[in-house]
Amino acid sequence: MRKKIKKDIKQPIVIVASSELISTYFSQMRKDCRYENMTVVHAPSKSLKDLVTKTARIKNTGRYKMAWCVFTLSEFDDATPSNIIEYEKNSQMRKIGLAYTARSIMLYWALHFQPLTGDEDANALNDIITKNIPSFKHSVEYLQGAGSSLHLMLFSRKALASSNATTLNATYRLKNGIDAINFTKLINSISDYCGEADIVKNQKVVSQN
Repeated sequence: MRKKIKKDIKQPIVIVASSELISTYFSQMRKDCRYENMTVVHAPSKSLKDLVTKTARIKNTGRYKMAWCVFTLSEFDDATPSNIIEYEKNSQMRKIGLAYTARSIMLYWALHFQPLTGDEDANALNDIITKNIPSFKHSVEYLQGAGSSLHLMLFSRKALASSNATTLNATYRLKNGIDAINFTKLINSISDYCGEADIVKNQKVVSQN
């Protein structure tokens, strides 16, 4: 009798974001990379504690093996360095990660193009991105329309973004006690759970437009 070939079953992972802009971007990633075992949830929250609680509930209800709550430090009054360190410590055993950026997600996108100091305001970050992507708009509507391929446009630069983030964090951490952005941990976790991205077909479509 012929033996059945066991397929490599990937464990489910969920990304939970309070911001619709952030959840829309990671939904792009899910689609572009064909991460079928990754779910993205938009969960508006009143505080970091509220977001962490909702993420834990979603993880348990959906039986996900790993969960990440994604946010910006400016979103919540309780997103202080001491609280983040404490939440990270308490959530690690439950396989709930915290991924954050000091300012808007534009900080992450801008790091794909150049090093940053962490002092750049929203206008400066917007200028860096529009210099490289003239059509860019900081809005959900942009990501759902003209910017629906933003993730693909940035994909080839993700190693540069990671390197620039490492440099930024080295100085930011000395002043503030936490990183300015720790998305590299999130991206690596997604790769661990979802495997290699399958975006060749999608990149061809973008290059033709």
